[in-house]
Amino acid sequence: MNTLHPARPPVGLAMILVMALATRDALVAALPEWSTQQSFEIVSPGLARVALTPETFGAARPDLADFRIIDPAGLELPYVIETQDPGYRTLRHIPNPASTLEEKLTRLVIPLNEPAKLQAIRLETTAQDFIKGVTFDLILRDGSVRPLARRLAMFRQRGAENLTMKLGGLPAETQSLRVTLDDSRTKPIAIVGLALLEEQTPERVLTPIAARILQRAESAGETRLTVDLGYSQLPLAGLRVETEDNVFIRRVSVLTREWVNGELRDRALGEGVIHRVALEDARKTEQLEFAFDAIAPGREVILSVSNGDSPPLGLRSVGFLHAPAHLVLPARRAGTHRLFSGYPQARRPSYDLAALQTSLRAAASARVALGAPQPNPDHRPPEGLPNIPIFGAAFEPAGWRFQRLVNVESPGVQRLELPLHALAETRSDRGDIRLVSGKQQLLYLMDQPRGFMKPMDIPLRAAEPTSKRGVVRWRLELPQPRLPIRRVRCDVGTTLFDREMRLLEQRADRGSDTGEAGLGRARWVRTPDRSSGLFELEVDSTPATRILWLETDNGENAPLEIKSVQALLPTAQLLFQTKEAGPVELRYGNAEARPPQYDLSLVAPRILAAPKHDVTVNDGDPAASLPGVPASWLFYGVLALVVLGLVFVITKLLPKPAAS
Repeated sequence: MNTLHPARPPVGLAMILVMALATRDALVAALPEWSTQQSFEIVSPGLARVALTPETFGAARPDLADFRIIDPAGLELPYVIETQDPGYRTLRHIPNPASTLEEKLTRLVIPLNEPAKLQAIRLETTAQDFIKGVTFDLILRDGSVRPLARRLAMFRQRGAENLTMKLGGLPAETQSLRVTLDDSRTKPIAIVGLALLEEQTPERVLTPIAARILQRAESAGETRLTVDLGYSQLPLAGLRVETEDNVFIRRVSVLTREWVNGELRDRALGEGVIHRVALEDARKTEQLEFAFDAIAPGREVILSVSNGDSPPLGLRSVGFLHAPAHLVLPARRAGTHRLFSGYPQARRPSYDLAALQTSLRAAASARVALGAPQPNPDHRPPEGLPNIPIFGAAFEPAGWRFQRLVNVESPGVQRLELPLHALAETRSDRGDIRLVSGKQQLLYLMDQPRGFMKPMDIPLRAAEPTSKRGVVRWRLELPQPRLPIRRVRCDVGTTLFDREMRLLEQRADRGSDTGEAGLGRARWVRTPDRSSGLFELEVDSTPATRILWLETDNGENAPLEIKSVQALLPTAQLLFQTKEAGPVELRYGNAEARPPQYDLSLVAPRILAAPKHDVTVNDGDPAASLPGVPASWLFYGVLALVVLGLVFVITKLLPKPAAS
């Protein structure tokens, strides 16, 4: 974190301007390589702080090294980028603090030497799985006690924890801090250390950014939200959510997707815990935001919420906090200045002004606002930079059994989730998928989040008895055969049971007496202390048919009540680019096709950072021509029919031989 306190006596503004004026003047008539410009007005010469806007970050390079400032005379001005890094540093660490156990209370009294600097306290404990209400009181030098914070939530549960309590600066007359843990409903825990924390910089003024939820997907124990920030390359300082759920603790990760070693993977930008918990007196305490610092490379980020065995949260809205940043520059003259950005190949500038960055923080300056980004009228793309192609090789339709039309309504980057029919009829490696436009392949990225399964509701019929005493079956009907389901999840209403569950299907080619094939089994046990009725069964092999049977033996027990069933299957999305609106063909189902090898190292960053249009396939027949008939075979079949027709016509036209 950068401190606002100078490390040496501040250099005067005159010295700063002298150094700026000593910089060799560089007359810049135009910057044709830079694509974007923003104007700002300087009223009088002197030091100025220009507040960067979210739009500015979206137009610039991620490291902001392509910024150039041109004054009214056409001269380039030096600048420094001023940011404030958040966080705490340890003011004092107290190992094994003394504590007293009173009736249903644990108390600690901490002497304070510099109370005004104290901003937060972190309690250290080896205890697991607990929730405590913590109260803080100030003991003043005159012996009086002043309440500071009542019943803050301190917890560690299911991999999430909240052990740092923000207090704010304390009055100078504070002598000590009293910390009280409520043990009325849970056993006492040992506090093995205390960290007294102070902020490294004054608290930042953060800008809220409203985000839009684009997609929501639920998997086993995880919710993934795809969120549009509205801007790319935005410095983020925190996350804030809204939900109407009453009691919960969730760990939330902010992720971005990046191309690594030939596949898309998650990269964490930040992580924290949100909670709303009920304490011993039935009052609730909540924390629905957390801080982190990262730059989101594209407009979209993913929120991953770890639900464990709890039901998903009903997240009503999501917002982020944007970290402030300024350009600090010595203006030589009044008038309209321009900030240029948008040149990925620009070299990083080196200004003497950077040596004065610490002094600049303490110097007085004029606050200046930036105008909206505008296209640079002199912009010309640099010669020699290749245009990244969006087309691959020509497409040969022979061998592809299925075709679906993709409805592309706007040019740009498109996102297509593979339909169920394509998931069922493609190979397991997805190497037989092609996107085609105008007889050419479209380059695409395949996005398959590891371990993430999308739930699909399955119609459930009432349990049917079998010929075996006590054994019952539920009929499960899938939308189509060969769906690559990985798990079956059931919501069970029965609150006390122990059952062996089996998943079966009928296969005519098995050659056994019953024709049954086992797809998976699991033991489900529920006792009264388990609140969730969700149970899962791993599917060992892909079903060959549409009809599955879930079977169990109730023995002499009451029937098992299954309220609903879901199938969990992998999800796959194609990210591709089009130059114009119009139909695109999705082709799949070719056992002999080689996996495509596109030059994705060039395409990936561009596609991932761009805004995306969600597209779908039409509802028509997925057969490209006839199911299982390659297009070339169909051509020759039609040609044979034409030849036979011509032969028939010719024979009719020939004179018949005279009767003998």
